[in-house]
Order: sequence, then structure tokens, then C-alpha cells
Amino acid sequence: MKWKHVKNLKRFGAAVMTAALTITALPVLDLTALAAGKEIIKNGTFDSDLSGWESYDNGTITYSADKGNAKRGSMKISRSKDVSSTASVKANTAAGACVDVTGKVQAGQTYAVKASFYYDEADNAKSYDSTRFNLCIFFGASWTHADSIIQMLSKDVERGKWCTLEGEFKVPEDADVSKVRIFPETIGWKASYKEEDLITYYMDDVSFRKTGADADEPEDVIDPATQIKLEAGTTKTPGRNNPLIDYRFGADPYAMEYNGRVYVYMTNDSQQFDATEKDDKGYPVKENSYDHINTITVISSSDMVNWTNHGNIPVAGANGAAKWAKNSWAPAVCHKKIDGKEQFFLYFADGGGGIGVLEADTPIGPFHEPGEEGSSRLIKWGTQASEGVVWLFDPAVLVDDDGTGYLYYGGGVPAGKENMPGTSRVVKLKDNMVELDGDAATIQAPAVFEDSGIHKYNDTYYYTYCSNWNNTAGTGIANICVMTSDNPMGPFTYQGIAFENQNKFFGIGGNNHHCFFDFNGKHYFTYHAQTVTKALGIPSKVQVYRSTHIQEVEYDTDGKTIKPIIGTYEGVDQTQNLDPYTRVEAETIGWAKGITTADCEETGSMVDSINQKVTDITDGDYIAVSKTAFGDEGAKSFTMKAKALSGGCNVDIYLDAPNADSGKKIGSITIPVNNAAEKNLMEMDYWKFAKDDAAGTADDTTASEWKEYSCNVTGATGTHDVYFVVTESEEVKNQKAAAVDALIEAIGTVSYTEECKAKIDAARTAYNELELTEREAVTKYDVLTAAEAAYKEGYHRQKAAAVDALIDAIGTVENTDASKALIDAARDAYDNLSELQQGFVEKLAVLEKAEADYAALKEQAKTDQENQKAADKVKELITSIGTVTDSTECKAKIDAARTAYDKLTDAQKALVENADVLTKAEETYQTLTKKPADDKKDPADNGQKPSDTTTNPGNPSNPVTSTQPAGDAQTDTLVEGKVYTVGSYTYRITSLAGKTAAVTGTTKQTKTITVKDTVKIENVSFKITAVEKNAFKGKKKVTTVKIGKNVQTIGANAFSGCTKLQKVTINSKNLSKMEAKAFYKCKKLKNIKISSLKLKTVGKNAFKGIAKKAKIDVPNKKVKEYKRLFKKGNLAKKSIVK
Repeated sequence: MKWKHVKNLKRFGAAVMTAALTITALPVLDLTALAAGKEIIKNGTFDSDLSGWESYDNGTITYSADKGNAKRGSMKISRSKDVSSTASVKANTAAGACVDVTGKVQAGQTYAVKASFYYDEADNAKSYDSTRFNLCIFFGASWTHADSIIQMLSKDVERGKWCTLEGEFKVPEDADVSKVRIFPETIGWKASYKEEDLITYYMDDVSFRKTGADADEPEDVIDPATQIKLEAGTTKTPGRNNPLIDYRFGADPYAMEYNGRVYVYMTNDSQQFDATEKDDKGYPVKENSYDHINTITVISSSDMVNWTNHGNIPVAGANGAAKWAKNSWAPAVCHKKIDGKEQFFLYFADGGGGIGVLEADTPIGPFHEPGEEGSSRLIKWGTQASEGVVWLFDPAVLVDDDGTGYLYYGGGVPAGKENMPGTSRVVKLKDNMVELDGDAATIQAPAVFEDSGIHKYNDTYYYTYCSNWNNTAGTGIANICVMTSDNPMGPFTYQGIAFENQNKFFGIGGNNHHCFFDFNGKHYFTYHAQTVTKALGIPSKVQVYRSTHIQEVEYDTDGKTIKPIIGTYEGVDQTQNLDPYTRVEAETIGWAKGITTADCEETGSMVDSINQKVTDITDGDYIAVSKTAFGDEGAKSFTMKAKALSGGCNVDIYLDAPNADSGKKIGSITIPVNNAAEKNLMEMDYWKFAKDDAAGTADDTTASEWKEYSCNVTGATGTHDVYFVVTESEEVKNQKAAAVDALIEAIGTVSYTEECKAKIDAARTAYNELELTEREAVTKYDVLTAAEAAYKEGYHRQKAAAVDALIDAIGTVENTDASKALIDAARDAYDNLSELQQGFVEKLAVLEKAEADYAALKEQAKTDQENQKAADKVKELITSIGTVTDSTECKAKIDAARTAYDKLTDAQKALVENADVLTKAEETYQTLTKKPADDKKDPADNGQKPSDTTTNPGNPSNPVTSTQPAGDAQTDTLVEGKVYTVGSYTYRITSLAGKTAAVTGTTKQTKTITVKDTVKIENVSFKITAVEKNAFKGKKKVTTVKIGKNVQTIGANAFSGCTKLQKVTINSKNLSKMEAKAFYKCKKLKNIKISSLKLKTVGKNAFKGIAKKAKIDVPNKKVKEYKRLFKKGNLAKKSIVK
């Protein structure tokens, strides 16, 4: 289930209160273990097939039903045994299988990864006792960038035993996740690169899951009504005849006229679209790669506007006629009478690896191979017809006036031959149209890329093709170019461009593919364009899903030159009116809304076994046909064959518009209620009008079965567009809504349990399946959203409760590593919560106090250590005096001890246990030198500060001579490491010798904090080189910070919690380090300027919690480097670094 996003606690509370729901007590999670999120690889256990995986290079993948780990299915991977060169062996060790996980992988995120491998002697004549297996991940669009391939797992696997590789992998912060694939490989044993390195092996249990505290978070609810849907009405509307159909994709069109109808055959892009995973908006997560396409879609029309969908021809793969082929692309079709019988031939491309041909007795099939299995493989590698061709695909076929067949194909651009690739071919076909008659000839087509086309007009043969993307031959890029000849085998002469790239006409381009044809005496051009893709808003990076168009063609007065063709939405005019008095397939559509088509089990009108139906019909949907000729007498009745699903709907028949406001209602049929649990209302097979009254609807079958329904009509005369509009009854709407209300009511009291989640899921799924008009009747929707919010709140509260448990575990704070570890564990767990989850933590104040207490204990311990060290030095100086004499040497020792002692703080002096020895030494020395003795005080009780001293504090009238050089006299009273107050700021002297200091805070609340270049402490100038940790933490009034040019370090938490801070200017060009949480939770901070070129370290969460769209100005040449660096500080993704 996907979960609706709730932004703040207020919405949670309001939702729960509205529905009067409660949530039961929650168990506490252990956050010391990382949770694993949902599986990203959809089919990693291969229980029944290989869906989602694809082969690449020279690898072959097959499904093995009985050789998997745990006695289930697995993937069998075999590679080419080519050992002709080291390079070929090395390349083939990576050949095999890959799975696309684009759109599911995040840079910087950690994932749990697993895969199992097995190989044995049964599949390998030669193999090592053990082989190194890797599971790799590839980032980016091109396989050629080896630096984008990373080994996630690696292990030696012993032959004959399943072995599981398992571990964690962190995606690099700068990884290109626009395209991501996962694949296995084997490594050559000691780089020997022998046949033993190309083993056939099995893979199973492939897993890739997000880890972390929020990996298992319930996802946002996605309403299908907000997702794109490939259905009728998105692009083709009244007045627009292009694309031909808009409820399915179809590409690479090829047209054939037969018996008064034109048939258009298309690569079934919808097959790829349906097989591709979608994101939350319904968009495919990757562009069309064509690899799932193995059917050909065919539609037909007798008037060029109303198109009948005949479904999909099964061509390749296990269910296709040509089982040797994997794909069926770019069809070409023709018909020819052979031995008095009309035969139809379908040529197709197996990817870029060969051309196949199938035959049938009708234009829509069923198609089959011309002989035994494999006989449909017409052109393949290793033959004269393939020599010099890069891609064996894109066939075009011509049946000349004398009945001779010719096949055109090929494409690709050899390196350095962009202007004249020489990869187009033509070959004559035998009379049976399924065998080659002689060698293929080269067509020297300037700048050819792909898409061979052929047609004949006025005894001139026109070879047409799509130009490549990198030429300078004058053909332009991806345009349809024209060559002519008086011989179908050539040589052909270049004439120019007939149709420019679709981008010029529709604002969206891509590869170009076309076909010229004639119908009812006119000339036409069919091509594909991404117009439905554009209408659906599919992003450019996941496009290339195409739709077929038709334009009319005109030739110049010379009778040979094709005038430039213009692509339009209007398309071509209807060539004849539609006859309503014969069976008309429901899937014959001029325009429609909301519907699609599917295979129908009822008997078809052309071929018994081939039939389509209109389905996915919901309230307000319609189908319409253009220019229906009722005649002067007109119709009196209407009959349709339909089947009720939910039933309970009317089919209203309108002329000229789908409503009474602009159209005219001429009749209506009621479909009885069948099963209100069904999402769709009904399905439709065919319809027809009659000139006599309706016979009535038979009642000998149930509504759930196919039956004919009839009604009388009035006013159906002349020629009109006809709309069949389906409207759901209020009775069925209410029944569906009541069923959803019952599921919602069954949720009851919300608890964070799987049972409760299942009930919520069931209610949400049922609601989402309702149409918008049906949802209006649901009365308990607020209860459902409240339950979802409460359940998700339970998840978030559970995460918060786990943090509270970690905080409780801290206990009494001590200055020990164990106490520090408990505090850090709680802080890390808290910081890893979302802002929403942090709001549920009840004991944050306890954590913050513990951090403060520990910091105070640590600082006190440091101070005590420093005090003891300073005191010990003085004690050593006093001890060194020894026996007092009247010598100058003794005098110097006494003076040195006195000077050092007087510089101590009171706390340090208290640790000097032998201070009285110094006093006695001074008294003794004075006695020995016969000077009057002044009253002495215990130097430990003199009460003087370091800044008061140049005389003996115990005897102020008696100066103590300093042994310090005169040049340093001004620093005599300053103490390194001590904090001094200057103005409204406090500073710590970090080096007396280097004259450096750090700003440690401010004594008042202020809006502007200015860290100057220098500060004078007792008339001594110090460079300010650091902003100390916690210096300005929690200053609530600060809006602006200016930092001077000498600062090299901004300490941890220096500005954290400055909630009104908006702008920071760092003028220092020497800033090299910004520690953890430097600007943590400065939620209004949106402008930062950094002038330094030397910044190398940014600590964790340095920028976490600042404005989400903050702008950081940095030196131009550091933008890329600093972007990566700031990610480590948890800078929001939407922030701009420039």
C-alpha cells in the first residue's frame, strides 16, 4: 500500500480527532539494528519466470525450474565460449543478465544486497574447483564507462555447491542514478582467461533492499485518479484524426491496401509500456527499450478516420509463430496471389539481429511460419545478405507490377562513415515471397541510419529512409530522405528530404519511421510521432513511446518529386461515409473517451478466432464514429452485443455530440445490474442500426453473458457523427460506495499491527478503484484518511519511542567512554529521525541535559588536568630552589618560581602544596642578603589576579625581578587557554607565541554577530582564527553573522539552534574546517557566502535543518567540489550551490 503524505503533527492530530479514532500502545523498536525496506528487485527468486531481467552482450539467459536454491526456480546464465583472444574471454565474463532498477536507487543511501550462485560439471566440460563471482551495479547510460561499475559483492564459489553472497553497499554521493542496472559477473582465474572462465552458472535469491531506520516506512498513498492512464481521449478528439488511435501506442507503421480497406501494422510499443514499471505518477521509470515487444498491432479502416483495432499478432517468443525470434519490430506487409490464392506476408525484425517472414490467409492472420519450425528466418548473420550491415532490421517490401517481390532492409553507421554508411540492402525474393532469389545489393544512401521504405509511382521506384544523427551530408538529422531509380534493385539517385523530423511539427522528436501507400486513388504517408507521450506529460528521459499518424502526399508537376510533407494533428479527410446498417465492430472508433480494447472471446467478423472488444468502460465514457450515413429514410432501431460487468448503466445514443446540450439523443439501452463489485460497467462487441423496429432484447441469458440488446431510435436520418455514451445508475454507485464504507467501518480502533494495516489496505484499495463520480457517494472517507494517518503516526511514534528508550539507557552521566557511547547512540538515533518523528520524542530535554552534563564534566576534567599540569610545573620550580643561598643562581630560581606561581589561577595555586616553601625561600634569601623583611602573606592567599602582577603579591612594596626578556613583557600577565571578555564577546587565547585566539561566545543577546579579524586583550593583538564549539549555540535573536578573514575553523554546534539566523558571510579565505552541526537547525538560514578556497572538512549535519532552498555562494572553481562536500553536512537536495 502507498501512503498519503502528512506534513506535520497538526494534520495527524486533526485527522485522528475528526474520526474519533485511537491507537493502541506501541512496542519499542531496537534501533541498533538496521531495518530492511521493501524489495527493489521484483523478480529475484525466479519462482516461475525471468520477468524483469534481460540478457546482454553474448550472454544467454533461460529459466530453470528445478535447479534453484531451496529447490525452486533459478536463472541459468551461459556465455559465448570464444577463447580466440584474451579480450573476448575477458568481455564475456561479464556477459549474461542484468536488471534495471532505475528510479529506485538513491545516491548516498545504503542497501542490503544478496545473491546466490551455483555451477557444476554437468554444464561445463571445463571449470575450476572454485570461481570468483561478483554482483555489480552500473550507474549511467553507457556501459563503456568502467569507472561507473562497482562490485557490491565478491566471493569465491565452490563448484557443485550453492553459495550466498551477502552484505551492505552504500551508493556513492555523486553516483549518476539516472540509469542504474545490477548484473553478475565471473572473474578469470589468475587472469588466465581460458574456457574455464566462461562457465555456465545459475543465479538465485537476488535481493536489493534499502536499509536504515526509515527503510520500512509506510509509503505515501497514490490515488490512481492522479496517475496518467493510457486511454482514449488523451490526444485524438473530434477535429483531430491524428494519431490514428490514442488508447494504445503503435510505432514503425507499414500500410497495405486490400479489398477496399487500408491495413496499418505497427510495432506494439504498448507491450513495452505495459511491461515497464511505473512511478507514483504513472510514468514509466525508463524509456522504451523495445526488448519486451514480440507482437505486431494491426488496425484497419475503409474511410481513413474510423479505425478498427484487430488486436496483436503473436510473432516472436514462446507464444509467437516464430519461436526462434525474441522480438518483432518494424513490420512490413504485402499480399500476392499465388496459385490462385491470395496470400499475406508479414516481414519483421528480430531486434537488430535478423529478418523473419510469416504468412497468412487474411490480412489479420492467423500468421504462421511458411514451413517447418525455423523456416521463417529469412535473413540472418553469417550470410551474404548480412555482410557489411550493422543492423539487420527495418524491412520494406515491394510486389512489382509483374508480381516479383523485393525486400529492402538494413541500417547502422560504421565508425567514420556517417555520410555514406553503405548499410542499406535490397534483395530479390522468389515467387513464394519467403525465400531470397540471389545476392543482396547495396544501396548507397547518403547518411542512412535506418527505416527502409519503398514504393512505386509512375514507373519510378522510390527508396526512402531515415537519416542518421551525426552526418554532414546535407540530409539533416533523422529526416525522411528520398532516392529514385528506374529499377527496383537500383542504383538509386538522391533527391532530397520528403519529411523532416517530427519535432518540427509537434515539438517532440525522436527516430523517424514511415511508409508510403495509395488508397482510393490518393497518395498517403504514414509515420510515427510521440504525440500521445507528449499529451500524457511523460518526462523526456523516459519517452520514446510512439503513435501512428497519416498525411496526404502530393507529387510535383514533374510527376516524380515528392512535395514536402507537413505533420499535423488534423491528419487526412474521411474518404467515404460509414455504413451503420452492417455489423460495425465496437472497436471501430473515430474518437472515444476513457475506453481501451482487448481480446474478445466471441466470434470475430473476419476471422472466427480473431476478435476485439471495447472494455474498461466506466461512468461517462463513450465511443464515437465519424460521418455515419443513415440516409433519408433513416434508422428505426439499434442493436448492440454487450456483456454486463457491474452493469446498472445506460448506453445513450447521441448524434453529433456526446450530450444533450450540443447533440441529439436518439435512443437508449439499459444494461441490468450484474455485480456491483466489478470496477467496470460493461463490455461491447459490435453494433448495427436497422430500418425496422427493434425486435426486443432476449432474456434467456444472464446479464453476465454476452447478449444482444436493442432499442428503437428516432431522428436518425442524414449523415452524422454518432456517440455511444455510457452512464452509471445511482443504484450501482451507491452499492459500490456502501461496500467501501463497510470496509472502512471494519477498520475499528487503529493499532500498529499487520492485521490493522491489512484492513486499511483493503479499504483504500476499494476506494481507489472507484471512479471519481462513484467516490462522491462514500460517506466514511474521512474515517479512512484518519485511520491511515493514525497508523502512520503509530509508525513514527514507534521510531520516537525507540529513541526515548536509548535516552533512558544513558542513566547517570559520567566522564567515561561508556557514558559517552550511550549519549552518542541516543543523539545519532534522534538525528536520524525525520522532523516529524523528532516531534514525538518525549525525552529530548533529558538527552540535551546529558550532553551538557557530559560536556561540563569533560571540560572540568580538562581544566583539572590543565590546572594540575600548571601546578606541577610550579611545584617543580619551587623544589628546584633547594637550599637557599645568597647566590644570584638561587635568586633566579626563586624569581622564576615566584613569576610562575603568580601567573596561576586561584584554582591552580590551590594545587601547589609546597607554596609555603617558596615563601620561606624568599624570607631566607632576604635574611641572607641582610635586607629588611616585610610581612609575608601566604602566596596561596594573596587574592591577586594574573593581570595585577609585576610585584610580589605577598609583599607589594618589594618588586620581583623578572627573568623574562624585555620584549615580551606585555604578555607576562596573559595566560594561554584562559577566557577573557572584550566588549560584549568572550575569547580564549589559543597561542601566546602565535598570538591567536578563538571567539567563545557573547555576553548579550544581539541580532548581529561579528567575528572580527583581530582582538586586543590587555593591549596585545591576537588574530581570531576559530569560532569555538557551542560559541553562539541557541542565540535566538541572531539574524546575521559576519566572520572575519583569519578564521580557519568553525567549531561543532557553533551556531546551532540560531532559529532566526538568515544570512552568513564568511570572508576568510583560509577556512578549512566546519565541524558537525555548525549551523544545525538554523531553519531560516537561506543565504551563505563562503570565500575560502581551502575548505576540506564539513562535519555531519553541519547544514541539517537550514532552509530547504538555501543558496550558498562559493568560489567558481570550487562549486563542484563543495557540492559533494556539503552533502556530507546534510545540505538539503533543493539547496543551490553556485
